[in-house]
Amino acid sequence: MRILVVDDQAPNRGLLSYILEDDGHEVLEATDGESGVAQFQSVAPDLVLMDVAMPGMDGYEAARTMKANADDRHVPIIFLTAHSDEASLSRCLEVGGDDFLTKPINDRPC
Repeated sequence: MRILVVDDQAPNRGLLSYILEDDGHEVLEATDGESGVAQFQSVAPDLVLMDVAMPGMDGYEAARTMKANADDRHVPIIFLTAHSDEASLSRCLEVGGDDFLTKPINDRPC
């Protein structure tokens, strides 16, 4: 799969890229919502992993924009968030997210 990772924190992008590439996926990285939307439009990823809290265009707005520009393609957007309150998680789904993962992310089984 071609997976777009959108997160303003380099360590988060690096960890996700390492895990996903180790599983054989092609990973593209974006450092903020604006560059994530641009890459979404130019590279047509199969999946997006999106941080919520980013400067400038946050993950909510980026997801809304991506979904509006997806045409007929269904591209799942999985939010990555440190917020675990119900309102924040509901908002992830309201703006077009398909699911969410709570940070911190690791590759160890539970």
